[in-house]
Amino acid sequence: MIHARIKHKSGAEDERTALIFGPLLYLPANTLWQILRSSCFDNESMPQKGGELLHYEFWPNYNKTEHTSNESYVEPDLLLEFEYFNLLVEIKRKDVQLSLIHISEPTRRTPIS
Repeated sequence: MIHARIKHKSGAEDERTALIFGPLLYLPANTLWQILRSSCFDNESMPQKGGELLHYEFWPNYNKTEHTSNESYVEPDLLLEFEYFNLLVEIKRKDVQLSLIHISEPTRRTPIS
């Protein structure tokens, strides 16, 4: 929940996101990826391995792009930068499943220790 406080998030959905994902980030990267992958309904096309977790950011803010209908910006719940790919996570309170979106090739960073 500390992540929600740091980013000045006070809604129930954001607090739940921080409560669930904050502790998961302490797991080894391969365990974290297997939990995320197995929690997706259609995970057959998802990579088997993520590699090291290089960076994460709760509620990153992106300027409007041509791929969205949002007026000014896009703010996913969590960005996870793994060694082999980057992943955006979006959680909705009433969703039955977690929405994971494979977004790009990896960013070159040093692994989190």
